[in-house]
Amino acid sequence: MTEDEIAAVQESWALVLPISDAAMQIFYDRLFALDPDIGTLFAGKDMGVQRQQLARALDAVVSQLHQPQALSLPLQRLGARHATYGVREDGFSTVGAALLFTLEQGLADSWTGSVAQSWRSAWDMIRTQVLIGFREQQAA
Repeated sequence: MTEDEIAAVQESWALVLPISDAAMQIFYDRLFALDPDIGTLFAGKDMGVQRQQLARALDAVVSQLHQPQALSLPLQRLGARHATYGVREDGFSTVGAALLFTLEQGLADSWTGSVAQSWRSAWDMIRTQVLIGFREQQAA
């Protein structure tokens, strides 16, 4: 990611953070609408807790975008854990689509072409690292 992309992601995330619970509700609603099978993986889960965990995880990643090497191992571990939950690899594309939709909704007029491209770059980096761990876990 470029410095400008990192700045755009961090500045836009700062706008979402105060409404993170509502934003994460939009995310999960969209995720389950895009792939109802993913919703079955959350049966019996406290979705309030899930929303908080997701917001905290995104906040941690966004805050460390300047140090991608520090993100690699935690993201790979995240991918490995998700392999044990029954997640399918194509589910990560669905997660990305739901995330971008959520950000577009939450940011409204602040969702510009450059902000969207910056978030796509961030998601590509995140997804790449998560998939490394996911695939390693599946191969084990």
